[in-house]
Amino acid sequence: MTKSVGVILVVVLVALGAVGYLYQRRPPAKVFDVDQNRPKARDSRHTAFSVTKPKAPSEGFVGSNACRSCHQEICESYSDHPMGRSMAVATDDVPPVTGEASRFRVRPSDHADYDFEYVAFLKDKTFIHRETAIDRGSKQQIYQHDEVVDFVVGSGTRGKSYLINHGGVLMLSPLTWYTQGHRWDLSPGYERQNRHFQRRIVDGCVQCHASRVASRPESTHLFEEKPFHELAIGCERCHGPGEDHIEFHSLAHLPADQTDPITNPSDLDNQLRDHVCLQCHLIGESRLLRYGRTDFDFRPGDRVTDVWTTFMKGAVVDADQTAEAVSQVEQMLSSTCHQNSADFGCVTCHDPHRQPAESEKHSFYRSRCLKCHENQDSQCSESFAVREAIENADSCISCHMQSLEANDVPHLSQTDHRILRRPQVKTDQQTQSTHYEVRIFGLENAQISEEEVDRAHAIFMSQTAEEKKSTLMAAQAIPKLEEWVENVPDDLPALDALGAAYSLLDDDGATERTWRAGLNQKPTDERFLRRLFLHYHDHGRTDEAIRIGLRLLEVNARDPEYLGRMAHLLGQKGQLTRAVEYAERAVQIDPQAERVHSWLVDAYLALGDKEASDRHASIAKQLSK
Repeated sequence: MTKSVGVILVVVLVALGAVGYLYQRRPPAKVFDVDQNRPKARDSRHTAFSVTKPKAPSEGFVGSNACRSCHQEICESYSDHPMGRSMAVATDDVPPVTGEASRFRVRPSDHADYDFEYVAFLKDKTFIHRETAIDRGSKQQIYQHDEVVDFVVGSGTRGKSYLINHGGVLMLSPLTWYTQGHRWDLSPGYERQNRHFQRRIVDGCVQCHASRVASRPESTHLFEEKPFHELAIGCERCHGPGEDHIEFHSLAHLPADQTDPITNPSDLDNQLRDHVCLQCHLIGESRLLRYGRTDFDFRPGDRVTDVWTTFMKGAVVDADQTAEAVSQVEQMLSSTCHQNSADFGCVTCHDPHRQPAESEKHSFYRSRCLKCHENQDSQCSESFAVREAIENADSCISCHMQSLEANDVPHLSQTDHRILRRPQVKTDQQTQSTHYEVRIFGLENAQISEEEVDRAHAIFMSQTAEEKKSTLMAAQAIPKLEEWVENVPDDLPALDALGAAYSLLDDDGATERTWRAGLNQKPTDERFLRRLFLHYHDHGRTDEAIRIGLRLLEVNARDPEYLGRMAHLLGQKGQLTRAVEYAERAVQIDPQAERVHSWLVDAYLALGDKEASDRHASIAKQLSK
């Protein structure tokens, strides 16, 4: 085996920063045991407390079709609502532009000597997205990668993105159809980091965009072969499981002492009513699951704070009058209408069962405004002549809820939900902003202990530290995370965050023990298998990395990073034939993996296959440009 066969395929973790000494003086980390009844030695710095795991949410889902026989008219109108079209089978909802007309090119960077070309087309009753890398000089194809897309996400009001189903591992396509721009382009975020066909769809994504998800219990972000019980957002998302409701109305005589068990959001108090909407429309800066919760636990009548802790940073409209695409709730909450009226909320303006036609949109929303502004004192102060002169005569939203260009999604605009009395104009001072300090949403009304608030802050800090490679933030997160997992040792997200903080501070022993504690509780959990696999590989612990890597690949056999690392590890052990199989699978899934191509150059030479070596050498050379 040549020397370069042993070259590590990925960059080792970033070295400790100058503030590492802050942690080096801390006492050794504990091992946390899931057995709550087992006596543990106390650390005088920590306070004992108890936390009760929440009850499992109600079940009894029946699907929206079960509602149709009694609620035909509402079901028909709702099927045309954007929520009623939030997800579909890809071939059932194909955009009007496909084939050659859909083709577009992007350059990976200003210095790249090749382009990516994309095209979407139908073939043999399947919808295919294709990525081709093309050398800018020779015009030759470097590689071509086709994926059959299975599901379309989005009603098409603004755009449509696409999911690929690999046996319950869902990936996002790099191609998105932008309805407002009437064109194909890269999916949101891909202009900053093109993940090709390797962007993983997690629980939080499908929780909002699909009605009911067939998740697998052995790990997060894994789904059944058929991942959805019901595709588009259905009745039970806003009204709760319908089984008891159907049984109640099937009785020959309705009992006088019982009420219909279905949830009607209009019967809830104003805050709980809005929280039915906020379960999906409140995104914030970061949304963390509370202890013992999953992304599929919310039921109408809950507060979003019962399931998630959401960190927010304000209305998020910049001085150039662009907005983040996920921030309409934050904008609405900051509006004078919301702050001055206890009754004002989402359904004050929006009909959850019906979307007004384009021709009636302005009159529909004007009638909603006049519910509050019909008396003389609250009528519009602008003269009727001025109001009539605008494009949509006497339209409230044309003046007070103008469209903003989304600053984080191309070809997309959205309505400004701040409901400004006078529309603002762009300024030359691009540094001005309505960004605020990060805060937790709804904390004043949430039933959440001080310890769990500390948990949320510490997890958020650990995640931010990992993103920014900040050893200082990691050191700040550790004390609260240690205290929490000592008292609540079966909190897997907290163990994951604590291990990540230890890793940033280069405490290898504490890192391994913490992630092992999580894996021992859930032996098929991909997050801990992945953490330990990368940890062992990056620290040269080859045998342990191989053992844990094989377990990881049983859970998810399609991740090219896992496959590429396994190839390198087996190459180190002299098992080249087996190693090459893993590497070839890696580049088949991700042809962009230049380092794996480079590894295969030397691996094939060592095996005496010069033709295969030359093939990968050509690809690696072109991609390295």
